[in-house]
Amino acid sequence: MIARHAAVLYMAGAALCFTLMGVVIKHVSAEVPIAVIVLFRMTVALAIMIPWLLRHGLRVAATRRPFGHLTRALTGGASLLCYIYALAHLSLADAIALSFTSPLWAIPAAAVLLRERVGIGRWLATLSGFGGVLMLTRPHLALDPAMLVALLGALLTALSQSTTRGLTDTEPPDRIVFYYSLFGTIAALAPAAHAWSTPSGAALLWLTLIGILAAAGLATAARAFARADVSLLSPIDFLRLPLGAAIGYALFDEQPDLLTVAGSVIIAASTLYIVRHGPAVSRPNRTVGAARP
Repeated sequence: MIARHAAVLYMAGAALCFTLMGVVIKHVSAEVPIAVIVLFRMTVALAIMIPWLLRHGLRVAATRRPFGHLTRALTGGASLLCYIYALAHLSLADAIALSFTSPLWAIPAAAVLLRERVGIGRWLATLSGFGGVLMLTRPHLALDPAMLVALLGALLTALSQSTTRGLTDTEPPDRIVFYYSLFGTIAALAPAAHAWSTPSGAALLWLTLIGILAAAGLATAARAFARADVSLLSPIDFLRLPLGAAIGYALFDEQPDLLTVAGSVIIAASTLYIVRHGPAVSRPNRTVGAARP
């Protein structure tokens, strides 16, 4: 019971870290180009991994699956780029809600690519979830292109998490995080150099905080999933929705309308059903797969 309570607290901490990271990204995106934000996010995470590498030696980074790590980094980095773009151009609540659609994309992907048998309940939940997306995006009105970018980011997140689950067959979590940060930093160098504008001193502090919050969120989520099942912890992650709405209202004067609230609730409920009624996954896979880009 103590382990379950600790897991819930860890997951709540992770939700808070990821929400605050989104707030800082939204704030600093007014001054710093998106590609530069991605570079700092990856570079700070890589710097945090250096003590692990020095403590254990280069042997802990030895891998026979460099292309798997590269695929994970490219899909995860691209999804991060989309998420940051969405945060910069949408309300905080909308960007967070659309990021939760990743499991909706995973269902058809699993059925087509992995030939996984998907029950009628999960198909209905997927359709309901996309109904919530339509309520949120309202394509019959002037559809904001940033919403399409956010949905693309969610699709890329689903692909990234699928790659991560495959890597966990042979790769420990720290090695996966290390190569994600390393390849992500390398991939972000050229776009960041093209869009470069030297951040102010205050912006540098905000950019560093983004990397710290991301690392803290990943670490606390990993500890949570090491202590309890997805079915218990996944509802806790949805704290990001009311947190994002409340902070967006307080700091950015964002006022979600009724359709936005209803669409977000439907997306959350559908995603929760899919997660809780998904195929069984081993503990190592759950722990790593829970990590967001």
